[in-house]
Amino acid sequence: MSSIKPWKPDCYNNHECCSFWADKGECQKNSKYMGTWCKASCKLCKTDYRLDLECNDRHEKCLHWAGQGECERNKFWMQENCRDACDRCYVGRSEVCIVERKNHYNLTGCKSKGCYNENICCSLWALNGECSKNRDWMACNCRVSCRICSLDIYEIGTCYDYHNQCREWASKGECKKNNWMLENCKSSCNSCFDLDQLKQALMLTALTLAQNS
Repeated sequence: MSSIKPWKPDCYNNHECCSFWADKGECQKNSKYMGTWCKASCKLCKTDYRLDLECNDRHEKCLHWAGQGECERNKFWMQENCRDACDRCYVGRSEVCIVERKNHYNLTGCKSKGCYNENICCSLWALNGECSKNRDWMACNCRVSCRICSLDIYEIGTCYDYHNQCREWASKGECKKNNWMLENCKSSCNSCFDLDQLKQALMLTALTLAQNS
């Protein structure tokens, strides 16, 4: 049975780190991504609730949605906007959102060089806290999303080829052989999915695996 998603008013953030990222200047640095996921914190619309409160429910139906299991099914949105109903008040947003960049990352065992995400799902994994939970693997495979390195041209959510040989590699069938291509050669591989589409794809994959297990 498919999940019934909570109704989402226009002026809401879609992740609990939005205010933290906005304070770091991400609304300007990564405007396309932030404009999609963090409209409220980037002041692209007007809220009818207190955005500065750490622990509150921003919609009258939060408790009902929580009782329907939406805190897990729609975790990103619910943990930001229904913190009280989802029992999320025990941890502050800043505690969740700070990635420990001071620590040295051992990248000597990484298979690929350069500043790239290795998988098209890196952005979602980073949003889910994997940069901290699974830091060694993510440091090798999702460097851009974990902010271990940065490229000026690398804007999450854009339909772009990040390497000048993408078209050539795609013509040789690499889009089907190499997951790296789907993330870094999006235009040539026709893999221009937004984060919501990726999330749905991951949910369908997990459901299929569960049914076949």
